[in-house]
Amino acid sequence: MRKAQASAFLASASPTASDALVRPVTLATDALALEGEARDGVVAYLGIPYARPPVGAWRWRAPRPLPAGETVRNLGRFGPDCAQPYLPAMGEQNVEPASTSEDCLYLNVWAPADAGERAYPVMVWLHGGGFRIGGSSLPLYNGDVLAREGVVVVTLNYRLGRLGFLAHPAWQEDGDSAGNFGLLDQCEALRFVRRHIGAFGGDPDNVTLFGESAGGSSVLYLMASPRARDLFDRAIVQSGAIDLPEFDRARMAGIAEAFAANAGLATPDAAGLRALPLETVLGTGPQDKTDTMPFIDGDVVPCGLYEAFAQGRVAPVPLLIGGTDHEAGFFPPGFSLRVIDAMGPARWRQAQAFLDPEQSDYARAARLATDLFVTLGTRRVARAHAANGHATYRYEFAYVPPGARGDALGAVHTDDIPYVFGNALPAGAGATAEALRRRWVAFARSGQPTADGQRPWPAYWPDDETLLHVTDDGERLGPEPGRARLDFLASLDSLQIN
Repeated sequence: MRKAQASAFLASASPTASDALVRPVTLATDALALEGEARDGVVAYLGIPYARPPVGAWRWRAPRPLPAGETVRNLGRFGPDCAQPYLPAMGEQNVEPASTSEDCLYLNVWAPADAGERAYPVMVWLHGGGFRIGGSSLPLYNGDVLAREGVVVVTLNYRLGRLGFLAHPAWQEDGDSAGNFGLLDQCEALRFVRRHIGAFGGDPDNVTLFGESAGGSSVLYLMASPRARDLFDRAIVQSGAIDLPEFDRARMAGIAEAFAANAGLATPDAAGLRALPLETVLGTGPQDKTDTMPFIDGDVVPCGLYEAFAQGRVAPVPLLIGGTDHEAGFFPPGFSLRVIDAMGPARWRQAQAFLDPEQSDYARAARLATDLFVTLGTRRVARAHAANGHATYRYEFAYVPPGARGDALGAVHTDDIPYVFGNALPAGAGATAEALRRRWVAFARSGQPTADGQRPWPAYWPDDETLLHVTDDGERLGPEPGRARLDFLASLDSLQIN
């Protein structure tokens, strides 16, 4: 067992749950000297560096641990989110360009105010954004409400886009053949948490890794990575079993070489690439969204995700996994409608047997797009993890707040995030959010997602595929919806949506 570090909280007075005022708090240990703020029973420490800045000659290298023996000090505000392009189509998922930087390896901690007196479960959040955009500064990820449920909450930044996932052969010049830098950043942050979270009142032996979309995919990659399997104890994946291309190193090297050529480097070496202006890195040449995602490198990502889960080559930790019932609604209509062309006339006609004939072509295509984008992968991961003997819990989030129901087809991709964090909740959604949040916290505490007074949520097993359905009428337990439809789609091996 890891020993929690002794900590000293110095404040003018201990904050209570009724405090409306913000009070300064100091956390001092042999390794940390942090300034935080206490409000309403929660203390927040923002902008804590967890690795050295990956800038200059350290761009496109594995993250470097902080110097041994050096006292860690925080910014007292959110650190810069990782440098990224601004993508108008992503709306509120974007962060302000002025608040981004290559110097971005920071994390934030929210802890119950009495955390120095006991050890709380720890929940470490990985943000989404397609591995290209996003950051821990987004108000949606504020950990205040979640921490009040009795957990220590950690959010963090990791390198994105070309800065996070570029596999140029030049890296081998200096003995570094990496390329999945964003995943390595996540690993370094988790090592920091294991080492220091006891000072915040967190239990370093009870760390739950959770994330949504690309953040959920990251959780799965870290479950399968030899670099990370001992860095966390439970896993929650929200809409993260996504249809990803998973290129190999050779394919990614070709993409990186094309980028270097577009940047004007005829014979690029590591030094030349690292000297490129940031605006060139972010904006040179065409960039498909699949060009900057995790890839199979034989090390950080040893093999394809589904292969790793099927073979049981993943962290044997309890897993809670699910998605929303209308994931595709997050994207423009063309995302769904292209399924019709991708299937071709014959297979589209076959699919009609599993769809509502009263719905529009868009609604029926969106049903299939949701399945192909997230639901099929979710089922595949859950089945494999359960079949290998590991506790697995599966859910479907289908709740639409009263004011948004109308013609809504369901809950879209990212819709469940406010319910987990308790931020930016729509009117009338408080009870649903509280119930879901309590389940997430119960899972972090014990590995079972059932809090006191809640209906028991049974584990998901191959011979009893029971899901928790979060609906407009409350929670219910039931079988896989549309199982025959999913089986049909699973038989179409060549069909992809992302």
